[in-house]
Amino acid sequence: MKTKRSLLLIALLFSTLALPVCGQDYQAESALLSQLLHWHSGSIVAEIGAGAGEMTLDAAQRVGRAGHVYSTEVNTEKIAHLKELADEEKNHNITVLEGAQSGTNLPPECCDSI
Repeated sequence: MKTKRSLLLIALLFSTLALPVCGQDYQAESALLSQLLHWHSGSIVAEIGAGAGEMTLDAAQRVGRAGHVYSTEVNTEKIAHLKELADEEKNHNITVLEGAQSGTNLPPECCDSI
């Protein structure tokens, strides 16, 4: 299990290095991550440093109502915005968490991929 998780994290790292920095297309990035990390209906995923939440919303659609997305952020204004997005979109499969400089505050072993 730890080997699989390590491989998934390595895949995520390499995929993020390959993604364009400017003019980000979150749907394309989510599609690539979804493929690399084998997201499916019912998957539980986390986005660390969710920013404005574009990828969080896209991931929530990809994992469906049976899945779940944990969205973490350290900036209090961005956390408030993420919570508003989750409420506005009625995305009951999104949990917004306040991250910290020293940790994500994700529940232990909560996710299929991060």
